[in-house]
Amino acid sequence: MKKKTIGLLMLLMSFGLMWGMTGQRAQAAKKANVKVTLKNGVMTLSGKGAMPKKLKVKNKKKVKKVVIKKGITTVADGAFQGCKQLKKVSIPSTVKKIGCYSFHGTSIKKLTVPKSVKIIGQSAFRCRGEMEKLTLPGSFKLLSRKGDDAEYTVGALIDTVEFSSSLQLQTVSMFDAKNYIVNAKDSKFKSINGVIYSKDEKDIVRVPFRRKELVIEEGCEEFCLQSVLYNTLDYDGDPVHGSSLEKIVIPEGIKKIESKKYQAGQTATPDRVLSFDIRTKSLSDESVAELVSALNSNPQELMRQLPEQITCENDLYITKGGILLSYTGKATEVVIPDIVKKIGFEAFQNHESLQKVTLPNGLTEIGERAFANCGLKKIEIPKTVISFGKECFSENHFEAVTVPDTIKEIPRGMFRECTLLKKVEIPDSVVIINQEAFYGCTSLKEVELGKNIREVRDYAFGNIDMNKVVFHGSGKGISDHAFSCPGPEMSFAKSASFMKTMFAIPYAKMGKKVKLELAWNPVTEASGYQVVIASNSRYTKNKKILTYKKSKTNAKVTLTWKSKNSQGIFAKIRPFRYVNGIKVYGRWSRESVGF
Repeated sequence: MKKKTIGLLMLLMSFGLMWGMTGQRAQAAKKANVKVTLKNGVMTLSGKGAMPKKLKVKNKKKVKKVVIKKGITTVADGAFQGCKQLKKVSIPSTVKKIGCYSFHGTSIKKLTVPKSVKIIGQSAFRCRGEMEKLTLPGSFKLLSRKGDDAEYTVGALIDTVEFSSSLQLQTVSMFDAKNYIVNAKDSKFKSINGVIYSKDEKDIVRVPFRRKELVIEEGCEEFCLQSVLYNTLDYDGDPVHGSSLEKIVIPEGIKKIESKKYQAGQTATPDRVLSFDIRTKSLSDESVAELVSALNSNPQELMRQLPEQITCENDLYITKGGILLSYTGKATEVVIPDIVKKIGFEAFQNHESLQKVTLPNGLTEIGERAFANCGLKKIEIPKTVISFGKECFSENHFEAVTVPDTIKEIPRGMFRECTLLKKVEIPDSVVIINQEAFYGCTSLKEVELGKNIREVRDYAFGNIDMNKVVFHGSGKGISDHAFSCPGPEMSFAKSASFMKTMFAIPYAKMGKKVKLELAWNPVTEASGYQVVIASNSRYTKNKKILTYKKSKTNAKVTLTWKSKNSQGIFAKIRPFRYVNGIKVYGRWSRESVGF
C-alpha cells in the first residue's frame, strides 16, 4: 500500500511539473514581442504588451512619423527622445502608460493621448519649440524620477492643452501653457477664452502659466487667488511660482477676493509686483488685504484706485475697516492709531530701523511675519490680541517678552532668531508651543513652561544652549527635538568643532558628485557625533543626517555629495552621549559653508 502511495505522489508531482512548464510556455506565448519597422521615415510598432525599454532601430534620427498599433500597452521611457524630425504620432486606446521623456526633443505640434492612459512620465511632452495643441485625460498619475532627477511637469511651451475627461485640478500645474480647454461634460469646471472657471461661471479657478494679462470675465463674482497662485514644484519639491501675469483687470461684478478656495497642492507668492485695473466698488477690507498679502500688491497703487477704501497716515496704509496693510516709512518709533484692529501680512517686515512700536488697545490680530526682521527692542502686546501669525516677531532685538495670557497656542517661529532674547514669560493659558517658536534665541538660558502645556513641538527651543528648563506635568507631549538640551539634570553642554572649513567646490564641479572630507576634534565625554549637511542654511534642502561613533583620535570621514548649481553646502556637528539609556545631544558647532 505504501509503495502505491509513493508511486501516486511521484506521478502527481511529475504531472504538476509538466503542467507548470506548459503554463510557463503559454504565458510566454502571450507576451509576444513587439515588432518595430522603419520605412520612408515612418516607424511602425505592432504586437502585444509593453514596448521594449530600448528600441533597436537604425537611423532613428530619420523618423518623421510614428504609428503605434493596437495591442501595445506602454510607451517606454525616452522611446522617441531626440527624434528631432518626428512630427506626427498615433497612439492607440490600448496604451495605459507613457514613460518619462518619451517624446522629449521631438518636433510634434499636435498630439492626442487616449483616455486609456493612466500614467504619464515627467517631461514626456517637452518638445522642441512650441506645441500647438496637446489633448489628454483630465486626470492621470505623474511618474517622477527619484532624488535630484525628479521633475513635476509633463509638458512645456504649449499653446493649448485640452482635457478629454473630467479635470482634476492638480493636473493643470503639470503644463506651461497659454490656454486650457475643459471637457464640455465636466460637471465642475468650464473654459472661457482659455481660462478655467467654475461651471456656473461665478468663480475663476485657473489661469494658464503663460498668460501675461488677465481680464476676468463679466459675470464672475469671486476672484479666487489660487487661480494665479497655483504652481509646479522644483527638483527639491518646493513650490515654484509658475504664473507670468503682469496685469489683472478686475471687473465690476467681482464681490470677493480670497486665497484658499480651489487650492490643490502648494502655493507661492508672485515674484513680481502686479499692476491692477480695479473696476469693482464692492470689495470688503479682507478682499483688499488679500491683494496685498497674497499677490504682493503695491498699497499706494491700490489706494489710488480705491481712494474711498484705503487711506495713508504717517506712511501707514489702512483700510476703512481698520486693517493695516503696509508701512513704508523709515522712522525708529511708530504709534499705530486706534482705528487699526488687524496688522496685515508682512506689514512692517524688513524695517530694520524700527526700534519701538506702540500697538493700539483694540488690536485683535497680528498677521504672519508682520514685524519680521525689524529692529524692535521692546514690545507690549495688548490683551485684546487673540490671533498671531507665523513668525510675526521673528528676527528682532527683544531682550524680554511677556506672552499675553489670552493666547493658547504660540505659533510657529513666533520669536525665531531673536538672538538677544534673555527672558520670556509663558502664561498658564498656553497649551501648545509650535515648531521653531524660539529657535535660535541663543541668549535664552532658562525657560519655565506653563502648567497647562500639552505639547512642545520640534525645535521650539532649537539651536539654544539652554541651562535650565522647568516644566510641570509628565512631559509626554514634549518632542524629542524640542530642546537642544532636554533639562539641567540631563544636560550635555559640550560642543564639537570642525577642524577646518572642509568644503570648497570648484565652479566646474557644480552640479556634479564630489567627495567631501569632514574632520572634527573629539569631545572627551561624547559617545558619538551627529553631522547634518544641506544646501541651505535652514537645513531643509538635500538634507543628510549622519551619525558616527566616537573615535579616540581626530575623527575623519569622506562622503559623496551631489552639489547643485549656484548652491553652497552648509554643515554642522554636535556630540551626544547616553545618560540613563537616553541619547542626549550637546551644542551644535558653528556652521561651515563652502560655495
